[in-house]
Amino acid sequence: MAIRPRNAADANGVRTIEVRENATVSIRDAAALFGVTAQAVRDWIERGCPHNPGRAGRGNGTTVSMPAAIAWRIADQAGNGGQAQVGDDGQVYNEGLAKAADWHYRAIRRQADARRELGQLVPVDLVADAVEEDYQRVRSRLSSVPGRVSVQAAAETDASIVRTMIARAINDALSNLSSGDEIVERAGGDPAASVHDQLELDGAIDMDEHEEDDA
Repeated sequence: MAIRPRNAADANGVRTIEVRENATVSIRDAAALFGVTAQAVRDWIERGCPHNPGRAGRGNGTTVSMPAAIAWRIADQAGNGGQAQVGDDGQVYNEGLAKAADWHYRAIRRQADARRELGQLVPVDLVADAVEEDYQRVRSRLSSVPGRVSVQAAAETDASIVRTMIARAINDALSNLSSGDEIVERAGGDPAASVHDQLELDGAIDMDEHEEDDA
């Protein structure tokens, strides 16, 4: 039985990459993930890219930890010589990435707060509560249809008239459903507002007071 090399592509040109439980891959697989040559990855290792030295024997070659290698590569491209910090938990810490993530979160939160004040954004739980109120009202009306219609249709012999009675009762129940604007308004939003409206945020995001004290 022929064995296809692990790194070879299949008939559709799809390449199988083996990622171990500790998030490490071979040099060839790391090169494929980064979109560079295997030699480029070896050069990175010589310059300090985190890796696990190989041992003798097939399948025991040098491996690369992808999370650590990605952090090293970002730091390297940022001009820090690839000097990424490793925390007590063994996870690679990159100060630049951490700051960028923090500022990105603040920007999103500030925009969300502004849109909430303008009625463009409402909490999903309030929308769910408004919809559930509608459902309860409609369920109550629908559950009473058989009893109400059976009394009205007791003396009717014309099936078309009975169907009309049932249809009217159902439509009456469904009329209790709120419109989209009514749902938004009951949830505390402004039906006339839209998240697509231009949002003016003056100035840059201010630092927290404790950060200003530390600066």
